Amino acid sequence: MPKYLNVSFVMLSACILLFYIACTDSKPNLEEPSLSIKEDGSTIQIQFDGQTILNYFIATQLVPDTLAEYYKRSGFIHPLKTLAGKTLTDGFPFDHAHQHGIFNAWTKTTFRNTEIDFWNQQDQLGTVRHKRVIDIKPSVPSFRVELEHLAFVNNDTVIVLEEIWDISAILKDNYYVFDLTSTQTCVSEDSLILNKYLYGGLAFRGSAEWNVENNYDSLCYFTTSDKLNQVEGNHTRPKWASMYGKIDDKLAGIAIIPHPSNLRYPSHIRVHSSMPYFCFNPTVDSDFIFNSGMELISKYRFVVFDGDLNKNTVENELTNWTL
Repeated sequence: MPKYLNVSFVMLSACILLFYIACTDSKPNLEEPSLSIKEDGSTIQIQFDGQTILNYFIATQLVPDTLAEYYKRSGFIHPLKTLAGKTLTDGFPFDHAHQHGIFNAWTKTTFRNTEIDFWNQQDQLGTVRHKRVIDIKPSVPSFRVELEHLAFVNNDTVIVLEEIWDISAILKDNYYVFDLTSTQTCVSEDSLILNKYLYGGLAFRGSAEWNVENNYDSLCYFTTSDKLNQVEGNHTRPKWASMYGKIDDKLAGIAIIPHPSNLRYPSHIRVHSSMPYFCFNPTVDSDFIFNSGMELISKYRFVVFDGDLNKNTVENELTNWTL
């Protein structure tokens, strides 16, 4: 082969190689959207395709800041969003500013012979706050945080319960789930009595779009595993409950599944007849005594979906999670 042809062949080969590399590098990223997690000092956020779908507050919130100081709160989830970005929760509802997205608090309790209410902050008898971030695992994604339940008694502030939240999220085909395990420990030398009462415990406050301002008129749907609505389902003992409705003219919602290992499973559910809120409360029928050093572990799976409720999906999650 003549020398000049050999050089041309080498140059042509090099050009082909460079073209291949350029084409390869310019290929679009075909990775499927996934879940990730970030922490910025004020919040922990679980994100889908770069958009926050679950926000946990480390920093104390008061929204709007014209509210009374006793409503300030940390250690709750808001906003909680669907994969399509529909906000399912309300952080400081206009009618009940002491309800905060997804939160956990006891209502009628007795501590040192004094009534303590960790739920109704306006009574200024107690509250709940974030204490510290323990761990964040980007690979899952999951996080662990610690909260404190404070009693205001005899002009003193006493930490009665310490609570660990373990939260992990799983992306499914067209929805996602996250699991929340609450471990509450009585850290006082004195017992805390959870008195028999109609509400308290793990709670969900629904979207502001599901309430008519200045009128208790719920604009959402509610059902339980027993096919009971918002009125019929109150103080029944379902294996799961779901609230859903239109947000920005699109249906979206949540189903909450308690674990069979929970106290007095299946525990009673408190669902308001007109406000978009419900909670799981194991003390509807009888008291529970938290002795010093005692642990109470409660587990819940949250199914977050766009569109109408698919009961088969929730039943499958119940079965697969509790096997």
